[in-house]
Amino acid sequence: MYDKARRGLRLRVKSSTSEEESNLFLREPKNGTDGRYPASGLSGRHICRSLYLPPFSPLALIVSFACFALLTAYILAIHMHLPEPILIESDKTMGGKERFIAGRAARHLSDLTALGPRPTGSRENEELAGRQLERKAREFARVASPVHRVEVDVQRPSGSFPLRFLDGLTNVYRNVQNVIVRISNKNGDKPSAYSLLVNCHFDTVADSPGASDDGASCAIMMEILRVITQSNHPLKHNLILLFNGAEENLMQASHGFITKHPWAKDIQVFINLEACGAGGREILFQAGPGQPWILAAYAESVPHPYASSLAQEIFESGIIPGDTDFRIFRDFGNISGLDFAWSSNGYVYHTSLDSAAAVPAGTLQRTGDNILALVRHLTSSPELARSRKKDQNLLKAGQPVYFDILGAGVVRWPMIAGDIISLASIAAAVLSVISFGLASSRDQGITFRVSVRQLGLCILTQIGSCLLTLVVAATISTSLSLLGRTMSWFARPIWIGVLYVIPTLLTQLLMVLLISKWQKKVLGTVWSVFWKYFDAALIVWCVLLAVTAVFRLRSGYVICAWVLFPAIVSYLLRLIPVFRDLRDWRWLVLYLALLVPPFVITSYLVVGVLSLFVPIMGRIGSATNPDAIVAILTVVPYSLILTYMTPLVVLVRRPAVVLGVLGSVFTLGFALVCFTPLGFPYTGDARAPAPQRIMMIHSDRTFHDVQGNIRRHETGYWLVDMDHNSPSILQKMHPNLLKGAVPVEDECLKELYCGMPYLMPVLTFIWKTHWISGPAINLSGNETKLELLSRETLADGSIRLTLNATGPDHMGLMLSPVHGVALKGWRLLLPEEGDGGPLSGPKWNGRDTYFVYYGRASSPEPWIFSLDLSLLDGRRADFHPYLIDLALTGHLMHGPLKMSPEFRMFIKKFPDWTVVTAWTASYKSWYF
Repeated sequence: MYDKARRGLRLRVKSSTSEEESNLFLREPKNGTDGRYPASGLSGRHICRSLYLPPFSPLALIVSFACFALLTAYILAIHMHLPEPILIESDKTMGGKERFIAGRAARHLSDLTALGPRPTGSRENEELAGRQLERKAREFARVASPVHRVEVDVQRPSGSFPLRFLDGLTNVYRNVQNVIVRISNKNGDKPSAYSLLVNCHFDTVADSPGASDDGASCAIMMEILRVITQSNHPLKHNLILLFNGAEENLMQASHGFITKHPWAKDIQVFINLEACGAGGREILFQAGPGQPWILAAYAESVPHPYASSLAQEIFESGIIPGDTDFRIFRDFGNISGLDFAWSSNGYVYHTSLDSAAAVPAGTLQRTGDNILALVRHLTSSPELARSRKKDQNLLKAGQPVYFDILGAGVVRWPMIAGDIISLASIAAAVLSVISFGLASSRDQGITFRVSVRQLGLCILTQIGSCLLTLVVAATISTSLSLLGRTMSWFARPIWIGVLYVIPTLLTQLLMVLLISKWQKKVLGTVWSVFWKYFDAALIVWCVLLAVTAVFRLRSGYVICAWVLFPAIVSYLLRLIPVFRDLRDWRWLVLYLALLVPPFVITSYLVVGVLSLFVPIMGRIGSATNPDAIVAILTVVPYSLILTYMTPLVVLVRRPAVVLGVLGSVFTLGFALVCFTPLGFPYTGDARAPAPQRIMMIHSDRTFHDVQGNIRRHETGYWLVDMDHNSPSILQKMHPNLLKGAVPVEDECLKELYCGMPYLMPVLTFIWKTHWISGPAINLSGNETKLELLSRETLADGSIRLTLNATGPDHMGLMLSPVHGVALKGWRLLLPEEGDGGPLSGPKWNGRDTYFVYYGRASSPEPWIFSLDLSLLDGRRADFHPYLIDLALTGHLMHGPLKMSPEFRMFIKKFPDWTVVTAWTASYKSWYF
């Protein structure tokens, strides 16, 4: 009887399917299994179709992938959304006295950027901008509500400090400028002993109006000053607004304030406003250290949150080449705080395109509303008085996990709660795999050992497919480089999806199809195969979550979502009777709908990360292939995300159709990138610029020998290759523009810092540069000079060299003791102490190197410093022909000598899809 029924079922299968499909019937599932035969009441034909034949058409899977692509587009739209700005004309109708008015902030921004670029030391920064901000602050102080005491102070500190940033440096500064406003309760005899600090900087890099970085933040603070001072509500705690004038000089002014100003000792918490892009939403990307109540205040007060502990871990890892005043307040002020920055449209960052027009009014409104609400909350919070900055227990308190949900609100929990959630999710997932994937396999006639072996094979397939996607991505990026189409996504980020996401999907689909074809013979049904791959993905994600828990990574919440929600999928679709027998489109919709929450959480972060990193790829130096970086940032998250979606291919009839559609889209996109103008990486469109950055420095280089005589002298243009296409793409399209350009890598072995006038210590990632011989330079009173004032032998046998350096207001000092000599100590700002001692940088020919950045805002006085050199291994001073290599650079970053007429004419020849930053500099080296 049973044999007849089985043979009859075979005949029906064979009559309606191909020979290959007819052989899929292997084991008849018993009652209570995934198949539900014979208790399901289905006919033999229906059983065959629901268990052994794929139930979905290719269109169903294609539509599913398209829906997730549209969901990503919707997430991108949320990422770009800004509130409607309030204009000055709406002031009265919108309650302008108590509300932030973007129109007023835009006027402040326009006034500031109208002054032009404002490098530290320039008249535009030290006189015009400083006076403008001071004047406006005093005007608001004069008309302030009687409940407020408003004080305005101008500080010009000098000092020095070590900074572990880039390759490491020591920062020396003189007379940099701070404009400071303190608002306190006028009813008291004196201001409160507790203050909140809000910081921006009004200086800029050379050539940039600095609208977003960081003029817009100062404009927002000026509007907050108006709202607070005109309000009739007194502040419980003080509010200090710091407009600092030397952040681009590597955070000099903030250090001068937090270590030297008398108001600094009362600061308990700070808010730092920064930018690495123009506009968009400001992200909270650093919080702490400790003091989790500050983050709670943010979550409770701001109307438009955007925050992520993942962003903080990315920034703290050092892979982003930037830093903010947050570091200074944290490390030198021993204070906790919040760090905000705009990251959208990073194409204009630190360029002449960073104008007031590039900053949307909606950005000013959004950030202004958020920071004003946060300031009001913190200045009235009782925790501010309880959080003494010297309380190390509070500073070391664990920082919570935090992230926003599409800007609607902030989710946060302490690390211990995160550990509990992670462990519970792992336990639920593992129990699901054991209960539904392993134990139930015996009911299907599969031994436990075979089931475990098949699960292991699926795990290896999932991991192998993820690794293979990296190989495929590397092949694509290499091919693009060979075809001269590197960074094709720079101006059109949509190519990232075509070039890297689709191949990732294709690779994983093929891997699953190839391996599962054999597994169907062992596991019997397509559903058994699918759930084995599902369980494998669940195990992989559980391992990743366990790793984040062990290493205390607060970004583990992203991985936790991919364990928790799929575990819910497993229990819902394999345990609940109403769902477990579904085998049609309703099952597919339910399955994919339950994956939407983790997909949204992850894609929201990926969109934010790519919007930050894509513009950064235009300034990471030519030695790094940016396609490889973007490929990793894209392929790694999406290859893991797709581990739950690609197994669906085993449930699809004619999967070759799906592969064909995806392959056609990739092939067409790759052809368009490689053989049409759509693949050109740059654009000079003023509405959406994505230019190639060019840094050109007209340089005068002089090298002295041991006797102090000039052994070599030359002038020319130093082309700093800012991205992977520099200078090849210009040489190809404009062959006469960079005629005679030669690489300078060989000089890096012969001369300290390649014999080039580096402004900052970035040699480890910008070492590929070019040199073009050019006309002489008129330095006219701004020559760098280094004079040995004295050489003395100290009591311990070390040698002290005292030197006098003169030159422009931006200088760099590079040092490298010879073998057998060590830099024991120095005094960089005589007679002041406290520079923290020598901080070494990268090795040069096996020798230590040191970089000192020197900046002054006024008073062109000489820079006198001393170096203490100790002789190793008992050697005598006369054993060495010289003790140390010294190089001194001078940078003319403003004023009439910044660029010669010939240099200006040369710059004008560059195409409109480039943006050039240029100034004049000198490099001189000596042996002492």
